[in-house]
Amino acid sequence: MMKNSFFSLSELWDFVLEKRYNRKEIFRGFVDVLKKHGLNKSSLILDAGCGSGFMSLDLAENGFRVVATDKSYEMIRQVKINAQKKKIGIQAEQVSWSDLSKKFDPIFDFVYCRGNSLIYAASWEQNWIVPDRNLEEIKKSVKSFYNILRPGGWCYIDSNIKPYSEKLGVLKTRKGDVEVSWKAEVDSSQNLRTWTIMLKYVSSQETQEFVSYSAYLSNEEICEILHKTGFKKVEKNIPVHGEKYCDVFIAQK
Repeated sequence: MMKNSFFSLSELWDFVLEKRYNRKEIFRGFVDVLKKHGLNKSSLILDAGCGSGFMSLDLAENGFRVVATDKSYEMIRQVKINAQKKKIGIQAEQVSWSDLSKKFDPIFDFVYCRGNSLIYAASWEQNWIVPDRNLEEIKKSVKSFYNILRPGGWCYIDSNIKPYSEKLGVLKTRKGDVEVSWKAEVDSSQNLRTWTIMLKYVSSQETQEFVSYSAYLSNEEICEILHKTGFKKVEKNIPVHGEKYCDVFIAQK
């Protein structure tokens, strides 16, 4: 990830999520959404972009049938490490969003891509972006979500295009404490969002940055993509208890 780092991006992501969210609250809010849309513990759920397992492990631990997927090998590795620590059984697969429909038949009742992940369809874990290519990959990904859903199944997507800057706290590593902060900047004229995680090693005062680029998609553009994909019903601005940062969209096949 970075020169002289003593942790992986997936470990850093664990730290960031735990600092930014009340895990119990967001889980309760997410389950309320599932219930409202007719889902229960017998429903088959797919986490498209599971990261280090922030939501999928909570679902599995509470008896839901969930498959965790991510295109990042490092993230899938971290999911399995976290699952082992918690003694949770979960199916975790390394697969890109656009390839989901090549791996899975239309068997899922609910597919979710949360954590403002969709806008990184073609740019995650790299420090460059081709905006047109990324937009095309976003559309392919949403189509893949659609294809693996059963008729009447639901797709959950969220988005955060607002600029922000936030101090997250101190991460303890084998080589000492690291102060972590991040910021998001948007350039709507270039359809570009830049997200930066900033690290400061307390003992040496050395600073490092991890920069990631993504598409800048308005809520209207997200709804348009969902409609053009074939979803017959699109709900926007869904209230989710515990979700303080993202706008939520739910669409039905």
